[in-house]
Amino acid sequence: MSAPEVDVEKIDRVRLKRGLLRGNQRAADASRRPARIFVLERLSTRTLSIFWSDPQSGHYAEQTWRLGLARTNGICVLSGRPISAGEEVFRPRCSVTYIPANSKYMILNSVFSDSAISHTRAAI
Repeated sequence: MSAPEVDVEKIDRVRLKRGLLRGNQRAADASRRPARIFVLERLSTRTLSIFWSDPQSGHYAEQTWRLGLARTNGICVLSGRPISAGEEVFRPRCSVTYIPANSKYMILNSVFSDSAISHTRAAI
């Protein structure tokens, strides 16, 4: 007696329809902007201190965000500008043991060259 065949493509179509595929879910979530976000302080040229409050991704009073390169396309949570893979962005600091709920969000580094945001609190 042989094992039944599994139709992987059919499973992926069902997951896609239900929004359960990781890539599809990330894109849907990344387009939604958080309820409240403030840049508290620019700690260094490579780090920011962020206040983040959102009913779905939680509350972070002084979360550290680090500069890096965008791995995927997305939307800047401060400016709403599109982000292309490879652009310099700030993302929440993650580790092997801790991945925050808002880890998929990004802030463009170029936003901080704008005089309105460079040395003041930015709020959404």
